[in-house]
This record gives sequence, C-alpha cells and structure tokens, in this order.
Amino acid sequence: MRRLNSRERREAASSTDVSVKSRYLRRIFVLDILQPLPVEQWILLKDTLKRDWPNYAYYYYWIDNAIRWKEKTPEINITVYCPEKKYDTGVFVGISAYAIYYVLAFAFPENKKILFDCLINTEYIDWKREVFFQAVQDNFLSTVDDVSNHLRTAINLEILAHGYCKYYYKSKEDCLSVDVSIPPGFELRILKEENVHLIHELWPREEVKKNPEKSAMFISKMINLNKGIGLFRKEDNRLVSWALQTEYGGLGNVQTLNEFRRRGFAKIVTNALAKLIAQQDIDIVLFTSKTNIRSQNYFTSLGWKHINDVRFTIFKPLAN
Repeated sequence: MRRLNSRERREAASSTDVSVKSRYLRRIFVLDILQPLPVEQWILLKDTLKRDWPNYAYYYYWIDNAIRWKEKTPEINITVYCPEKKYDTGVFVGISAYAIYYVLAFAFPENKKILFDCLINTEYIDWKREVFFQAVQDNFLSTVDDVSNHLRTAINLEILAHGYCKYYYKSKEDCLSVDVSIPPGFELRILKEENVHLIHELWPREEVKKNPEKSAMFISKMINLNKGIGLFRKEDNRLVSWALQTEYGGLGNVQTLNEFRRRGFAKIVTNALAKLIAQQDIDIVLFTSKTNIRSQNYFTSLGWKHINDVRFTIFKPLAN
C-alpha cells in the first residue's frame, strides 16, 4: 500500500466532497481490495483457468506469457492482482503498462460480484489515463458494463471506443500436423527489431497508434520477447508477409503487403508461426474483428474454431 503524496493529502484535507475524503481515508487505513500476487504464484492462478477448456484459454496463456516475459525481463511493467492476494477463486486483474496501458480482468460466472467490487474499489487501475480493457467475454460483459456505468458518474469516465471480436482456438496437436511449403524465391525467417518499423507502419489499428512511440514498443516486445515469422523475397530481402506471437501467446498482426496478396503468403506465415508456437506446448488462440467476415472465413478454413465473442473497450477521463 503506497503512501499518499503531498498533492493527495492536500486534496483530502481541503475537499468538502465526502466521497473524496472517504477514498483517501480508505487508502490510509485499509489495504486495497486487490493485492499484487507474487510472481511465483502466477502459475497457481493460471492452473485455475484450465476449467471448461478452451473457453478461458486466452486468459491462461496471457498469464503463461507474462510469466515467461518476467523471467526474461523481471523489470517489465506487468502486474497481476487478486482479491486479498488469493488466487483460488480465479478472479484476477492483470495490468500491463510497459507500452500501451491495458487491463485484463477475469472472473468465473459465479464470482462476477467479486470482480465488480474489485474494479470499482481498487486504486491500482489508473483511470486518469486511457485504459484499454481487453477481451471481455460475454459471460461477464454485463459486469464490466455495470462498472463502466458506476465509474462514469463516480470519476467522470467515458467510453472512447468499443471493438467487438471473435475468439478462435486451435489445438497444438492440429497445428503441429500442418505441412508448410514455401514457394521458390522466398524463405521464412524469424523477425527482428529491424522489422518493427514496417510492421508498425502498416498495422491498421489506428486507435492504438495514437501514441506511435508506445505502440511501436508494443510491437517490438512481441517480436523480441515472443517471436514473429516473416516471409522474405530472397532477391532483395524484402519482407512481404508476417505474423506475430501476441501477449496472449497466440497469433496476431497477420499481414501481407498489398502487391503480394492473393498468393497464399498469409497462410504460409500463419501456419508456420502456429507450428513454431505449438512446439512450445501451446495451443493457438487469436481474435478477429466481428465485422471482418473474410478473416473469420480464412481462419476457419485453416482449422481454427470459434469459441465465443469478446469486446475490447477504451476508457478515458472526461476533459475538465
């Protein structure tokens, strides 16, 4: 529990708003409803998410990926919080602040009330900045909406954007069984830092790229701490198609240069990266936009199965 800084102490002392005073008093005398879970216990939390596999697989693999990143770079700004530091309910709030600030929250259906209390009472989420609320499943979407409605009046929060996606899954066994053939004149290579600029420049997520320094760092971390595969033309070493392993451990950022489309290159990098990830004993998860029927048909044709729908939301504080 951190101490109040001088500005906060002055605000608490001078405010006539009872809610402001009570919030600061809670910070002084009571531990936050959420507490950081020690990294060595993340694996125990992860194991609770094996239930009803693969419904919650991407939460499982997000924690799995965070563990691996912490092993590689212990200083990376990723924290997992649980109510009262107890992981056995499966309720957690993951906060990633190393680049884009995002929150991943989870509760099993029977524990939605616990999650609601955590989200409206915790001081660990920095609502003074834009917050990307990641991949909320249908089964507790109403809980997050209730949180949103509460915070809109309590702290002048607004919704900047919603993004509706479909969650897909393919087992590692199925990914390992796929043969990958490469056309003459091209070769597959592991992506490097030098490829970040092109991949970031052509990344279509403009709402995420408003701060290009941070969004480029986001791409860089996926390439350097996870991995990515690119298809390169040999004659000029040109990168023409690529796929990245995301912070969920699965597939993302699959893209091909316009002039090289409709030649099956996306299929090559998709299957090649999926196979590489599967060799790490990881099933492959991914998200596609709910409106992108072509992408949905593409991944279905390659053996991915639709599991359920999710929503991404960007919150921001109202301007004073």
